[in-house]
Amino acid sequence: MRTKLLFFTVIVFFSLLPFSFAGDQQQVVLLNKGNVSEIAYSPDGQNLAVAGAVGIWLYPTEMDEQPILIEHPLSITNISFSSDGQTLAGGDFYGSVHVWDVRTGERQQTLKLERRPLDISLSPDGQFLVAGIANGRIHIWDVSEDEILYTLDAHPDNNVTTVLFSPDGQTFASGGSDGLVNLWEVNSGELLHTFRGHREKVVSVSFSPDGEILASCGLERIILLWDVQRGELHNAITSKSDWIYEISFSPDGQTLVAGNVEGNIDLYDVRTSLLQRTLRGDLYTNSNLSFSPDGQTLASLSHQNSTVRIWDVKSGEILDILPDHSSSVWDMSFNPNGQMISTVSQGEVRLLDVRTGETLQTLIGYTASFSPNGEILAFSGSDPIVNLMNTNSGDIPQTLSLDHRAIHISFGHDGQTMAILDAEGIINLWDIKTDTVQKTITELGRFHGNRFHGNISFSPDLRFLARTRYEISTDSHSTIHLMDAITGRLLHTLYGHADSVRWLTFSADGQILASASTDRTVRLWDVETGRLAKVPFVHTSWVDSMSLSSDGQTLASGGLDGIVYLWNIETGEQIDILTGYSRGITGLSFSSDGETLAIGRADGTIYLWETVPTSVEPDRDKSDINADGVVDVQDLVLVAADFGKMGEYKTDVNGDGKVNIQDLVVVVAAFHD
Repeated sequence: MRTKLLFFTVIVFFSLLPFSFAGDQQQVVLLNKGNVSEIAYSPDGQNLAVAGAVGIWLYPTEMDEQPILIEHPLSITNISFSSDGQTLAGGDFYGSVHVWDVRTGERQQTLKLERRPLDISLSPDGQFLVAGIANGRIHIWDVSEDEILYTLDAHPDNNVTTVLFSPDGQTFASGGSDGLVNLWEVNSGELLHTFRGHREKVVSVSFSPDGEILASCGLERIILLWDVQRGELHNAITSKSDWIYEISFSPDGQTLVAGNVEGNIDLYDVRTSLLQRTLRGDLYTNSNLSFSPDGQTLASLSHQNSTVRIWDVKSGEILDILPDHSSSVWDMSFNPNGQMISTVSQGEVRLLDVRTGETLQTLIGYTASFSPNGEILAFSGSDPIVNLMNTNSGDIPQTLSLDHRAIHISFGHDGQTMAILDAEGIINLWDIKTDTVQKTITELGRFHGNRFHGNISFSPDLRFLARTRYEISTDSHSTIHLMDAITGRLLHTLYGHADSVRWLTFSADGQILASASTDRTVRLWDVETGRLAKVPFVHTSWVDSMSLSSDGQTLASGGLDGIVYLWNIETGEQIDILTGYSRGITGLSFSSDGETLAIGRADGTIYLWETVPTSVEPDRDKSDINADGVVDVQDLVLVAADFGKMGEYKTDVNGDGKVNIQDLVVVVAAFHD
């Protein structure tokens, strides 16, 4: 489906939308934005593709024309064009790779993988597609025959972080978190060369236009240039920057560009390896680069603030900055009086007026937390500093300097103690009144580099502190540590989740710890024993966020399927389901009176439910699609009408992400019961 966009950033205040829910709630929309994950110029020079939370935007290179959106119900994380620019492949967050006809915007094929691809590449002729997976495997897909030709265990026990076809389509390169770059023959899957030289994981590779040189970079200062035929090192380029995130050859092969952690783009002469010039950006990392086919312009993307810039390569000037795509809502919370809500997205903390939807203040930050009385907002950005801002005046009377940047902040219920988890996994307990760090907890093990993220939570009585960590680039197992908040002593290590634990919260009485995970479950733990207190609450997809009502009775949890579940903590029963969201749920927060639930979506939209249901809706058979109390031929007709659709649909009865014959079978079986 192709939709003309008049504006990329849409602000909608208090618009009632027809979403499905059980009770008599109303919801309002505070803001609607989308994030960007990757950019690519089409080889024919007609379009710049921008992939993000709501699909893929195609910007005509004649920038005065309106962009076109190829809509998709799930976030597109990576894209690749065929050499003629007529075919576009995109991988989504659920583990599927889709192929679209650029001219019509119609989806032609879909390949379902066991995990989401970390990178994909379409062969120049559009016949083959290579997909790199977090488990070290590479799948080669014959697009024309719609079948997987073979699967390679390319980087065993590591992640395949980047893949790329050579210009002639006969070989492809893969880079991994093991620091290796492999060169493969396409038809046979034979390993031709393994290039060794990186100390850190490989994050980007680029072929010279003639295919004779392969450049690679990792999270380090060095760029390595490999002779493809000989299988040996040709040259090396040393950067002044600590980390390089992305590299790309110019179309004439004479220049290699490198995006670094400082937000700048360095242009190197390939023949001499000397720095020619630097394009000065902002403070955000340039994590994606793409040349126009004529080499005169360069597009750059910063994931941290979803900004796409168009540069004049010769002059170094910025020709254009594409409209604000913003980002997913990572976290949000109400202040105690319910009049203000803070949101955290990539690099920004916003304070919103709940009544009007107005943005009251925008701060630079990656984590934020209100004090229990709402008078202080603690926030921290990329610098190792935590700021305490007075929410009434906007002043910042206190700051705390750390050794490493903060990734999560949690206030104790006394408002005087704050726990800060930093990027190295260290926990600092800060006494705000005395402005001193009471305790530093390092015994639980450190995080290494930027690969890990984590979460912490105080129990209401300040007795316990829970911490989790997970690796950002994979779906890896994560551990929950429960410790004594006063002494820092480890009390329990909680095992049970099969994948990353993304969120932690204590019950009102402090006896239960809830954890949300990408293994599709929410688990309730007995704090005293460290054991499961209830049967896990099960979702149909990753659980990315949750929130507990102030009375401790209701737990809201949401995930990538766009469904919010409401659970009764005491009984373990499901109270209600809030549906109708085509994007994943990335943030949830109850107001202090429990009467409003804020729901943050992957495209940046925030919904406010004005009332929270308190009664349990009678269980309804999912086969009763039209909810008339009877499973009959009308329900069959509804399934047939949506046949072939993919995404979140009520007609997807078995919840596998697509409406097909299996859903008809389920409805028919219920029809005869």
